[in-house]
Amino acid sequence: MSQYLLRISSWAGSTPGLFGPFVMDDEVLWSGDITLNYNAEAIYYNAAAANHMEAFLPYFRAVLDFLPAARRMASELYPQCSNSLVFPAHILPHGVHAAGVGGGDLAQKQIGLFAAVPFILYWRYSGSIVFAESSLPFLAGIARFWECNLLMGEDGFLHDANDCAEEICLPDGDLQPDPSVVLSLLPSFFTMVAEVAELLNAETAETRQRWRSMAGRIAPYATEVIDGEEVIADFYGGETKHGLALRLHAGGSVAWGGLFAAFPLGTVHQRSEKAAVDLVHRSLARFFKQWPGGKQGNSFPHVFAAAARVGWRAEREGLLRDWEAYLTNTSDPKCRLHSNGMVLGCGSTGLENVGGAAFATEMLLQMSSGVLQVFPSLPVGMAASFRLRAPGPVMVAASRETSGEVTDFRLQLPTLESDVAMGPTVVRTDFLVQSPWPGSEILVDGQVADVRSGVFRVGLTEGRIHQITPAAKKCRENPNAVRPATCGGSDIL
Repeated sequence: MSQYLLRISSWAGSTPGLFGPFVMDDEVLWSGDITLNYNAEAIYYNAAAANHMEAFLPYFRAVLDFLPAARRMASELYPQCSNSLVFPAHILPHGVHAAGVGGGDLAQKQIGLFAAVPFILYWRYSGSIVFAESSLPFLAGIARFWECNLLMGEDGFLHDANDCAEEICLPDGDLQPDPSVVLSLLPSFFTMVAEVAELLNAETAETRQRWRSMAGRIAPYATEVIDGEEVIADFYGGETKHGLALRLHAGGSVAWGGLFAAFPLGTVHQRSEKAAVDLVHRSLARFFKQWPGGKQGNSFPHVFAAAARVGWRAEREGLLRDWEAYLTNTSDPKCRLHSNGMVLGCGSTGLENVGGAAFATEMLLQMSSGVLQVFPSLPVGMAASFRLRAPGPVMVAASRETSGEVTDFRLQLPTLESDVAMGPTVVRTDFLVQSPWPGSEILVDGQVADVRSGVFRVGLTEGRIHQITPAAKKCRENPNAVRPATCGGSDIL
């Protein structure tokens, strides 16, 4: 249903507004606009994995059409940041935007950065050169804005020292430096803009190298000790009583930053160091303590997918049970999710909740540190099959039985009509894969793969479906097809 809502909302070529097609009268909250401090972007969290690449295009047009207005805002608000771009939180066509603090940016510097999230996802899942060319003016303008606003600290890291994590730094207007949302997005952003500039031979070599360097020097997440547990905080500065009060307003959003540390572009995943994964696990536990069942409306597209990405509460009676209770409204009656995805009573939300389907994708398929893994967070005892798109891009299909055995695993380079429409692409043909059969030899198209630390390499050929199986399965089907040791000591090759 979520993907259906996404497609019908984008069908006419216009980017969906805050409430998509569900505007029933002339008066609608926030004018039903394109809200860029997460709402408009979250719509696309699962679009690429579900292979709805064309659904992104209206959003890109809306953002790129706003560039003249973003340029004017930057020159007025940040004249010291030459050739940069500044986006407000609420935009409409023809350069129309909300008024107020910072030209309507809600004092959040993150807006343009967050607007880049769907661009980053599309690039990862397409490699389209035409897209790279059209996107670079936007990406480079945002990069120059952050070059101008990040400060090198005595610790050797780049800090966002003058910002608001909450809208207008609620509740009292004090600064909230190093918002975890910003810190979670900047590494992926600078990595992409450097890649695209390199591909197109744009900017100077010095600029491209500077952007690559900045991607690796973003400050670590601020943390706070709450009830004896260290968790990721929304921003830095809460070691004082006043700072803690800021973070715990409205029931305790202190763990909001913990979600972004993992998803949608966060730096922590199941292949991260244990200390980092444990920190995100504790942050998620804190969030669910503050919001039982995960029922804080603005977090629906983030919290479950973030938990799946780091394997938190992956047992059958864990996170999945909370997800089902959320969908069926069997927990916290004050917070209701309607069948069209809108939430009322716990932070009223709009079409962004279609992005919550990313939770299912994260259970089925992940690529962490460049390694593909199937069923990374699917609860034990659950059978599943999927065909999804992964960064590269590559199409992945797999099936798993209730016993946990993976019975079908295939990789293929994308060949759909929509991929052809993207024009020339950067084609990646070499992939690292986490073995779903620990301890077994792996066959790729019948040939024994070199498995090291549970990871093997697959080289893809255009137009071919590549079959991956455990050697033991191949032995059962044809004991003469593989090496003797694999088939129990037979001397027949």
